[in-house]
Amino acid sequence: MTNSLDKLNLFQLLLPSTGKLTSLNILLTLLLLSTTTQAQFSKLVAAKEKAIFQIQTFTEFGLQEASGTGFFINKEGTGITALHVLEDARFAFIKDNEGHKYPIEKIIGISEKSDLVQFKVNTSGQEVPFLTVNQSLPVKGAEVFTIGNPQGFSSTVSKGIVSSLIKKRGIDIIQTTAPISQGSSGGPLMDVKGRVIGVISYFMDGAQNLNFAYSIDCINILTRPHLDDAIYGFGKGVYLLNRSADKDQKLTLHTIDKTDSSTTAYFSYSNFSIAFGDGAFIYSNIDDTTVSMFILDPKNGKKLYATGTTLGKSVESPTTMKIGETVYFKIVFPPIGSLKSFDIGEGMKGGSWTFSNIQMPSRPVRSSVELDKFYQDDLHLIVLQFNNEDFDYALETIEDMRDKKVSAEKLHMMEATAHFALNNTEKAIASISAAQLSNPDHSDYHADLYALNLQLGRNEEALHHINNAIKCNDQYIEYFQMRAEVHLQMEHWKLAIDDLTKYIESGRELSSYLFKMRAEAKTKIKDDTACMDFAKAKELASSDREWEKINLQSKLYCK
Repeated sequence: MTNSLDKLNLFQLLLPSTGKLTSLNILLTLLLLSTTTQAQFSKLVAAKEKAIFQIQTFTEFGLQEASGTGFFINKEGTGITALHVLEDARFAFIKDNEGHKYPIEKIIGISEKSDLVQFKVNTSGQEVPFLTVNQSLPVKGAEVFTIGNPQGFSSTVSKGIVSSLIKKRGIDIIQTTAPISQGSSGGPLMDVKGRVIGVISYFMDGAQNLNFAYSIDCINILTRPHLDDAIYGFGKGVYLLNRSADKDQKLTLHTIDKTDSSTTAYFSYSNFSIAFGDGAFIYSNIDDTTVSMFILDPKNGKKLYATGTTLGKSVESPTTMKIGETVYFKIVFPPIGSLKSFDIGEGMKGGSWTFSNIQMPSRPVRSSVELDKFYQDDLHLIVLQFNNEDFDYALETIEDMRDKKVSAEKLHMMEATAHFALNNTEKAIASISAAQLSNPDHSDYHADLYALNLQLGRNEEALHHINNAIKCNDQYIEYFQMRAEVHLQMEHWKLAIDDLTKYIESGRELSSYLFKMRAEAKTKIKDDTACMDFAKAKELASSDREWEKINLQSKLYCK
């Protein structure tokens, strides 16, 4: 018996000699019909899924952002998906049913009203399987199915019916019970013949089987993207670099984007600085070329100074960071033209934001092979775990990466931060000490060891390490405030006053805490200028309660 048997054949075959159907005959007939129908559907799915693919989108930082679903509508590689899948992406690749990856080359047309985008995939000249479309609206109750990549599970099939037809702003929307999830967006909604009748767009959270697709006839209203459309910059390639700063593993240069009018460098900075903890901050001063970042042409010494940034622009208005947090930011420079090799540096004394001998790739990223090569040691998962404060999971991931080609220094540094966040101080000291073996002159490691030893009450060790931090980088004025704190603990009053004075006179933003500390030290050596510091501390008090506490303390000394 074959799948080609129709209903008449089955009834004739099962009809007994009496010419009457029994209930058993009817049951067997229905079972065989069901089996035949299921086999036909499985065959249909196997044929259609070859034209459906997963979409992986990437940011300007070269990091994967999201995934969705799309499908081909002709053999030349023209694809369709939901607009929101590609809208915020800088570039994207598709992954077909056989695991091959191809870049999405350009956007052909969009419709914001129907959440639809049409694009060209660079298939290297190969013809691809595609789906046919049926622009006629289905009827309520019609059986439909979709194939997509919900939550990243590839080529997942779900069936349902058309539960309603909606018209909104002149656009036809198909409501369906076919289950979908994040990652299904952009997939085809198909009729029982495997023809596309809609493009999966969204579902309603908290509701059961309220899923929606825009009718495929919306491809007739697509228009070219305009300059003010969010998707306009899609496909304009970025140059992948993915390298750490020369002297600071916390700073990463991910990509560079160059145009005729500007050069934009995309960075990230991770707060793996135990010494600063949740009080860490970063900034990029673009108003003063003596301290701002620049691109340097080593052949002629010409500097192109930063003209824009998404970071805070001064120590008074910085970008603040919690322990373990990573901030992604960009810095804009004048155009570099055809410059192939250059340095990135900063004018700030003692600064560690430098990258020497940057070699520009010959072309923007064009293949997933290039991307995989650059990010085979990607630590993005750990960064996400830190940002979510999943420190235990971060430690497990770090351990799993020991045998991979990942910087041992960076792993030890991250491990120390996770231990610190979990109050495992001794383990944090061991991890920082291990990181320091790779970079013994890095002042941050000495500062971290200072903070950890101070936390344990080991004042002599703390003083030793903060002295070393200052020897490595005496331009970093915050180290003097740190040393003042351990001097106060050890009752080195004059030394504490000297360090606090150096910090206060540095031009940094000041707080009542600094003047209060110096005033307390001065009272110990009977320095009458302590009263002036108490007065300044009260002036800078951030609350009435703080003012009152300082006032009570000052009354004990100042008459």
